[in-house]
Amino acid sequence: LSPGVSLLVQCCPTDEEPSGSNTHARIIHAQKIRIIAVVPVTTYLARILSFSKDHLDRLFEHRGNVAHAFRPCTPARLEELWQLCHQKDSDDIFKNPRLLELCREIRIDQGWSRGPQKAPSTPLAVWSALRRMEQRWLSNEAVDGSIEDGPRTPQGDDPSQPVIYGGINVDPSLNVPDPTDLKRISYIDQRKRPQVKWMVRTICRLVGVDVDVDHDETNVKPNTESDAPSSAKRIHLIDIGGGRGDLAMAVAACLAQFAAITSHVTVLDVNESSLRAAADRAASAGLTNMSF
Repeated sequence: LSPGVSLLVQCCPTDEEPSGSNTHARIIHAQKIRIIAVVPVTTYLARILSFSKDHLDRLFEHRGNVAHAFRPCTPARLEELWQLCHQKDSDDIFKNPRLLELCREIRIDQGWSRGPQKAPSTPLAVWSALRRMEQRWLSNEAVDGSIEDGPRTPQGDDPSQPVIYGGINVDPSLNVPDPTDLKRISYIDQRKRPQVKWMVRTICRLVGVDVDVDHDETNVKPNTESDAPSSAKRIHLIDIGGGRGDLAMAVAACLAQFAAITSHVTVLDVNESSLRAAADRAASAGLTNMSF
C-alpha cells in the first residue's frame, strides 16, 4: 500500500492454519500499525499523502504519527501538502518544490546519509598509467599490470608478422570470411593480431611456460596427446564465445610446442557456423589438441 516507509506493527498470533503447502507459515493479526519513518523521496511522500484522511487515520492510528514520520514537518504544513497531493492538476507532484524542500529537510533532521554524491575525480597519475598501458598493448609489449613508471620490455616482435607457433600458421588473417574486406584486414593488422599475440604470451606466463624461448628438438611436444610423457602437466583451457577460434587456435598451437605440458583447448560459441569454420581450420592446420 505504501512503499518506502518503516512500520511498527503490534500483532498477535492466531490458531488459524495457513493455506497452501508452507507448513512453516503462521497467520498473525495486526492490531496497530504505526508509521515511524519514510524514505525522503517525493514519490514515497506523495503516495502516503494520496490517502484520504480517513484512511490515514485507520492505517496509521492517527495523522499525528504521519506528522512524526515526516518530522520536522508541522501538522499545519502537512495539511497543506495533503491538499496539494489531492489536487486534480497535480501531474508534476513528484517535482513539486514544496515536496522537494521537505525531502531535503527530512534528510537533514533525521540524519539520512543517502543522497546525490559527486563522483570522485580520477587522479592524473591514473590517466597517465592507462595511456601508458594502452600504448604497450598496441605496440605488443609485455604489461605486468603495474601503473608505476618503469622500463618497458619490448619483445622485438613485429606486429605485422603472422602468428606462427611450432611451424603452424594460425594468423587471424587466414580466418576472414571475405579476404577482400579491407576494413577487416586493417582491423586484424592494427588490433586483432597484436591482441592475440599478447593474450598468448599472457596465458603462457600463467601456465608457467615462456613463449619467447627458442625451442630445440628436445623441447618439442609429441604430435599426439597419448604420446606425451606421464609427468607432463595437464592443462585444459576453455574459450567462451571463441567464435571462429582466432585466439584458441593460437594458444593451442603455441602450447603444443612444450613437452612439459599436455594441453587441450575447447571453444564454446552459440554460432554453429563459426564453430564449424573453426573446426575445419584447426583440422587443416593439424591441431589435434582442440575441440569445438
